[in-house]
Amino acid sequence: MKYLYTTCIALMVMLNALGQQAPVTIPAFTFYSVQDAQPYNPDKLPTTGYIIFNYYDPGCGHCQKMASGIAKNYSRFSNSTIYFISINDKPYVEGFIEMYIPSLKSKKNVHFLHDKDITFIPKFNPTQYPSLYVYDAKTRKLIKHLDGEENVQKLLPYLK
Repeated sequence: MKYLYTTCIALMVMLNALGQQAPVTIPAFTFYSVQDAQPYNPDKLPTTGYIIFNYYDPGCGHCQKMASGIAKNYSRFSNSTIYFISINDKPYVEGFIEMYIPSLKSKKNVHFLHDKDITFIPKFNPTQYPSLYVYDAKTRKLIKHLDGEENVQKLLPYLK
């Protein structure tokens, strides 16, 4: 009976997640800078260009490939601010940066944020890693959401 109850709960959670969609506007959040642990919220977001949230796991192969693709095509992101967001602690994120995207480490429009309170999932409703969200910085409206995509070429058309 205990297993039946657990299975039913798991099934309800999965079905609920399937009905969830990416937020059409940027929700309230607080993440923390990986560099200095300072809080980061929507008030600090830019008001021009595009805002890209990349929710990733440092050990995820799709995430590594997408991040490398962003780095290789960095010039195409000149009108964007990119936020790499992870629930992983600083050493894992720094290892990811050094191994896959060292060229992005010093870019002013690239930020690495720690979701230490694990609030990204209930606020943005990702279903797979990486989960990318492209928002218009002025209107804060969602332009495109990609889940589980590793090919940066599928992201680039939304950055006019």
